[in-house]
Amino acid sequence: MVQKGRLGEAREQVTQVLARARELDPDMVGLVHGWSIQLCRLAADHEEASVHARAVAAALTNTMVTPFREVMVLLSLGTAHLLHEQREEAVATFERALGMCRNVRTAINAEVLLLLGLADAQLGAGKVSTGLALAQEAVALAEK
Repeated sequence: MVQKGRLGEAREQVTQVLARARELDPDMVGLVHGWSIQLCRLAADHEEASVHARAVAAALTNTMVTPFREVMVLLSLGTAHLLHEQREEAVATFERALGMCRNVRTAINAEVLLLLGLADAQLGAGKVSTGLALAQEAVALAEK
């Protein structure tokens, strides 16, 4: 649905998946909330992103967290920080996730997104050369 530009339908589907996750696999709830944050970013819905960010943070403390899940959850939290223009928090969150991604070699499919988020946060914080270098690194990685 997202690729077709049908964000409303995508959000409805994620809501259904969230309800199912609560029933079948509570450990997945944080990841689903994380994807909800990504949809909120696309819809520029900052308030809803905050709701999901709090749920993601709770999931990190209340469920079994694997390195993969933690990286994915941190990606979503970093995105929520960006939506609220909390640049320092976003930088710290993306750096933590990127470090885990690289050191543990998990969620490597998210590395480009982590670099882009970190670049966005650095640019927003006025660190233009750092942000540009990170964006260029993301592009180079994506082209591999």
